Amino acid sequence: MRSRRRWAALTGGATTKSKTPRSFAKSAEEGWGILGANFSSSNTHLRGQGAGAGRFVWMVAILVAMAVAANAKRHPELTVDELKARIASASVPDRAHLCLEVAQKQTDETDKQYAAGEMEKGKAALTDVVAYAELARDYSIQSHKYQKQTEIGVRGMTRKLAALEHSLGQEDQPPVKDALSRLERVRDDLLASIFKKEPK
Repeated sequence: MRSRRRWAALTGGATTKSKTPRSFAKSAEEGWGILGANFSSSNTHLRGQGAGAGRFVWMVAILVAMAVAANAKRHPELTVDELKARIASASVPDRAHLCLEVAQKQTDETDKQYAAGEMEKGKAALTDVVAYAELARDYSIQSHKYQKQTEIGVRGMTRKLAALEHSLGQEDQPPVKDALSRLERVRDDLLASIFKKEPK
């Protein structure tokens, strides 16, 4: 009690109230407004980033789906003879896929046999490469499907056989050179079909 009376005497009995200066209050209010605006802007930016990330995920998913679809008709577990046996009963577009697979497998076999010094076996496999690449061309053009995929596949075989030709002696090169010439014609036919102009 004494301390209160003494304080009252010192202050003249005035009661003290804590008041915040208007200038300070205004500054604080403005500060909070700026912070709120910045937070809102940051939040919008983050939401934008989230939307961009979502679009990126969808694009990746679509690309993966396309890659899976492109390889859906591949039969890596089947042998050449099993692939050949499926051709007769397949639809025309599927025949193009099957023939291309035979040609690709036989390209690898050709390289393997030549590398082992088995020239006759290499030539036999090379004959299949050309024959089935030409069939793949015919079926893809006939069905108007998978022409670009077939052309890409034949292009890959051409690169492998060109490398093989350079590794052989001159006496062993002619069959490979002839196969390359025929494969180039296959590619030319496919490209002509792909880029053929519509009749006016």
